[in-house]
Amino acid sequence: MNTYYCLLGNTPLFSIAELKAVLPLVRIEMLNDAVAQIDLASDTEATDLLDTLGGTIKIIRHIEHFETKPDDEDILLSSSKILTREKTKNKISFGFSEMGRDHLPVFNARSLKKHLQSLGYSAQFKDGPRTGLPAALLLHKPHIQEIVLIGSNKGTILGKTIAVQNIDAWTNVDRNKPYADRKKGMLPPKVARMMVNLALAHTDEPQPAIYDPFCGSGTILLEAIALGKNNLIGSDLDLEAVRGTKENVAWYAEQFETTLTPEIKGGDVTKVNPSQKIDLLITEPFLGKPKPNPAKVPFILKGLEKLYRGAFRHWSKILKDGATVVIVIPSIVVQDKKGKTRIYTLEKLIDSLASLGYTTSSEPIEYFREQAIVRRNIYTFTYNTENKA
Repeated sequence: MNTYYCLLGNTPLFSIAELKAVLPLVRIEMLNDAVAQIDLASDTEATDLLDTLGGTIKIIRHIEHFETKPDDEDILLSSSKILTREKTKNKISFGFSEMGRDHLPVFNARSLKKHLQSLGYSAQFKDGPRTGLPAALLLHKPHIQEIVLIGSNKGTILGKTIAVQNIDAWTNVDRNKPYADRKKGMLPPKVARMMVNLALAHTDEPQPAIYDPFCGSGTILLEAIALGKNNLIGSDLDLEAVRGTKENVAWYAEQFETTLTPEIKGGDVTKVNPSQKIDLLITEPFLGKPKPNPAKVPFILKGLEKLYRGAFRHWSKILKDGATVVIVIPSIVVQDKKGKTRIYTLEKLIDSLASLGYTTSSEPIEYFREQAIVRRNIYTFTYNTENKA
């Protein structure tokens, strides 16, 4: 087994939850706020893992561990060994990344270039942010090696990036599918993938029945298809969204040469009855306007609470006993005229769901972009008929 380090996305708690869901038997240890340590069999397994995840940006292979703080000469010599050993072209092109070392001086990576040249190698240093070269650059220029220095409470880790998130593939699915309705808000494909991975951890079925009752443009269904799932159902009250989801699924099938065809139907969330009982319900319902009028927020949440309560009540009729629900529930952050911040939530709704048979499987994960007013909270529920009041 080899040791690897996962560079997590901008919501580390969400990324770690996804890692634990995908790797239930692997010990996962946080090195610092942004990096998690795992053990895998090979670089190939690490690359395949990254293709499965939505919340991990890079995977780094362990090279050396310094128990005491290394000096620049230690870093230089260890880095030059790996760069010369794993070069794929006559010229060594490399970048340098530091994480968890903000309290220390920046390592002079240009000295590494000079050292390589003194050894007779042609070397090119790719400058970038201290946190590392962009994933897109490493994706498009695979001959560029990235040396990574990670600070932790265990000492200093020296590693090399061996897999990066395929930003081109994510952008393609996000921006190039034929149908989108940006007025309603768009669930990012990466978030959808993470939600699907969270849900799949709760079933042993190889092809569970997966249902998205607010399918919108089909993002969750597409990410389930990407993971090889084919027992899929989607519905939406908006018939234009139903048409658009079917169009997006057809586009995706052509893009990625798959024959998977989810069942897509129109109808009110409280009335749609899928053709089979559901194992996993994964969805982002309507969250309200992205920038609501602060004075209207209490009334908006009252309407959303009514919508969600009706949905959960109906779902208890179509879910299998022991089914899992992974759902986005909003919170809204507003400032009053005095500049005081207030957060509105649907806690009252969450508390009431126990009487319908739903219990939370884990703490909710808050996911939002900076300055966002409406924030996503990802909840995971287990449905059991014996828990109904």
